[in-house]
Amino acid sequence: MTYRFLSKRFHLKLIFSILILLLISLSCNKIKKEESKKVDIINEIDDIEEGWTEYNRDGKRLQIEALKIEDTTFINQKIIFDSKGQIDYAKSKFFKIKLPDTLKLGINYGIAELYTFNKPFESRASSIIIDNIYPDGTLVKDTFYDNYKNLKFGVFGDKIGPKSIKGEISELLLATDKDGNGYKIKITSFFEKNIIVSE
Repeated sequence: MTYRFLSKRFHLKLIFSILILLLISLSCNKIKKEESKKVDIINEIDDIEEGWTEYNRDGKRLQIEALKIEDTTFINQKIIFDSKGQIDYAKSKFFKIKLPDTLKLGINYGIAELYTFNKPFESRASSIIIDNIYPDGTLVKDTFYDNYKNLKFGVFGDKIGPKSIKGEISELLLATDKDGNGYKIKITSFFEKNIIVSE
């Protein structure tokens, strides 16, 4: 038996996203990568540890999630606060994962809200890849496309007990600089959440 999260709506969004990606590839003459920024680009922060760490710089708070992949440590998320203690969205890059702590056997759904690029843009294609394990033991990287404010994804509960959900968020944006030149930005983020699968 094959389990699928795909639907007509999904297929239409997939086709639309592919068209956006083609448009971006044809229209841009400059590429900016905002994913995989090395930790040393943040001034005055040395020996950063993996996980979430909070700093205070010039009376302002800064929260950083560092993630180590192989031998390199990256900034996966950063939340910068202004002098009033409010999130400075223009300078921040983070996301929220809405997924219950307890899932049922079979198909479950979650939502990702992306605050990974908080500046004006022309178009944006967002996807999330989930490592799903099905009853026959097969590991499938299921890909879901949706609006960046409400990026829905599916998680399969294969057996009762604790389970670690791993996902990769990928975005491609078309934006314009102050001189009117178009460029594309690729943003990649990762998440992992421990849950329980019950009947």
